[in-house]
Amino acid sequence: MNGAQKKLLENSFEDVRVFSRAMDLQNINEVLDSDILVSRPRGMKLNFNRATLSKFKNLKYICVMSTGFDHIDLDYCKEKGIIVSNVPSYSESSVAEQTFALILAISRKIPSSVRLKKDEFNLDKIKGFDLHGKILGVIGSGKIGLEVIKIAKGFGMKVLAYDVVFNDVARRELDYEYVSLDDLLRSSDIVSIHAPYNKHTYHMLNKDNLAIIKKGVVLINTSRGELIESKALLDNLKTSRISFAGLDVLEKGFKFNKNLMKMRNVLITPHNASNTVESKKKVFDETLENMRSFINGEMRNII
Repeated sequence: MNGAQKKLLENSFEDVRVFSRAMDLQNINEVLDSDILVSRPRGMKLNFNRATLSKFKNLKYICVMSTGFDHIDLDYCKEKGIIVSNVPSYSESSVAEQTFALILAISRKIPSSVRLKKDEFNLDKIKGFDLHGKILGVIGSGKIGLEVIKIAKGFGMKVLAYDVVFNDVARRELDYEYVSLDDLLRSSDIVSIHAPYNKHTYHMLNKDNLAIIKKGVVLINTSRGELIESKALLDNLKTSRISFAGLDVLEKGFKFNKNLMKMRNVLITPHNASNTVESKKKVFDETLENMRSFINGEMRNII
């Protein structure tokens, strides 16, 4: 949040307190009398679980500055009548573009190329591969997944998609095929994950189904780290069954994945996919509207 946004927030509501650091055990006591909490999940040191939320005696509304809300105990909120809203759509283009930034960096060996000195060029070592004609497997055909499919079609790729809900309108318009997860893993040259994180998607890619993934596949994850079993990913990278991974997220965060981060066939960006000027502005604008609507007695983007 920049200075202008902070000032707008403070001028729009009475008794607003803005903290530059995440809520933790040291500063939680400063906000326990709050009626409304606005949270950014990224960098949080305390989850809004039952133990944390029970400390708030006046809490009526939680406004999440993101699409994801798995850090909030929704059962507790329902019990206590606490309304929760999110920003359901703000970063489709930026995450899809980051996905292809990772794909292109890997397919054209950009990191290896830029590290070479001009007298060390060995074109055989930095030979890439075309995307045209390759099969892209997209796990999750929601808003971000569909943006990824649109870009893939521009590269002349064939697209397979896996989802628990079929979007037949989009399938016809974008000309892709829904298949089972196993069939997608067996057939795809590149697999990109765009599913939400919940109890059903935890470790959806794991030791068992990574054993059947197409040998030499490129795996991209700009969704949530917990969707991939870290040890299974590391093992498959070591054997080159997964030839390369482009990861914007890691299970349990970056400090718990030092071995993965040392791999030469892993390209990591620091959860940066939605970090664009346009996305950040939309998150703030939507959050402001969510808060105004709640105060005016109107429900908006309620989870």
